[in-house]
Amino acid sequence: MSPAEMLFAGIQLTRPLLRYIKTRVEAGLDGTGVSVGERAILEVLLSAQQATAPELTQIMQVKRQLVGRLLKDLVDENS
Repeated sequence: MSPAEMLFAGIQLTRPLLRYIKTRVEAGLDGTGVSVGERAILEVLLSAQQATAPELTQIMQVKRQLVGRLLKDLVDENS
């Protein structure tokens, strides 16, 4: 098995676990009005309280647009 095939096989094995984790987090957030993505932003801000949007993007390893949208949603919900 090539390294790429081994990596793909590993990813395939973890997908059900990641889906389960997401489902459990969503269930825990039920009724809070906070999404899984917003929760992730809030978790990072707990440890890096003065993080800028670009820093959040780098820490979370997600696209800049996603961080911007999640931050906007959080601000809008609390205004």
